[in-house]
Amino acid sequence: MDKTLSIAERLDAIKSLIGISNDAELSRMLGISKQRVYNWRKRDRWDAPTVLAAFPALRESWVERGEGEMSSKEAQLTLKVQTLEELIAQKDDIIEAQGRHIKHLTEKLSEHL
Repeated sequence: MDKTLSIAERLDAIKSLIGISNDAELSRMLGISKQRVYNWRKRDRWDAPTVLAAFPALRESWVERGEGEMSSKEAQLTLKVQTLEELIAQKDDIIEAQGRHIKHLTEKLSEHL
C-alpha cells in the first residue's frame, strides 16, 4: 500500500505545485488565517472542503486521505496558470495603488512650491 501523506506534507506539496514558498501566501490563497494553517500542520487535520474550493484541480482522494496522485498533469498546469493570473492581478493592483500614491504626493509637493 502507498504511504499516505500527512497534512503538513500535503500543504508543502500544494505550495510546491503552485510555486509559493510560505504558509502566509498559502493561507491568503485559501482565504483563511495563517494561524489556521499552522493549526492544520500541528493537528494533522484540515478542512478538506476549504482546500478543494481554493484548489479545485486537486484530486479529492488526495486532499481527504493523502493517497494517490495530487492531480492530473493537465490540472496541475491549470492550477499554475490560475496562480500566475492571480499574481499578475496582484501586481496590477499594487502598480495602480502606487500610481495613486505618487499622484497624491505630487499634488502635496505642488502645494508647497
